[in-house]
Amino acid sequence: MRVTLTSRVETLEDQMAMLISDFDLLKKGNITDQSKPQCYKKLKIDPRWYCDRVDKLKNVSWNVRHPPENARQIRDDDDDLELKLSQKVFHGPVLLLLPLESRYGEVEWALPINDVTVRGVLQAIHDHIKAYEEACEEGDECEEGVFEGLSFCSTGVWRVDMGS
Repeated sequence: MRVTLTSRVETLEDQMAMLISDFDLLKKGNITDQSKPQCYKKLKIDPRWYCDRVDKLKNVSWNVRHPPENARQIRDDDDDLELKLSQKVFHGPVLLLLPLESRYGEVEWALPINDVTVRGVLQAIHDHIKAYEEACEEGDECEEGVFEGLSFCSTGVWRVDMGS
């Protein structure tokens, strides 16, 4: 019993030392593949997933009732460009908070996203809104329909910005 308890304490001390080392690395904020924390290597998580706090797809013009292929990228000079749908938006799976307003008020849905390409993200939003509107009674359709980008909420969680 004593050997087992001692070995367990040593294992916990090793894990604690690893976490402290990883935390110090995260505080510095300059993570590369060579300095990737040990826990990331074990879980095979891209460290950029944890550090990414930049809003996404803010320059995209898209009506959520249309397929993702209709989305356009808006440049500063108001030119429309075709959007690269195969481009990755995130460095790993995320959860999108999708606010939908109806005559009963605002409801926020959580959408797990595993396909992190532009097409995967926009398709998930499109599919959910389509299913939501089909399930609603007449007159309860989503009031807003213009995608305005994704805003950072917390690690791995993003909010879909919608407008009319």
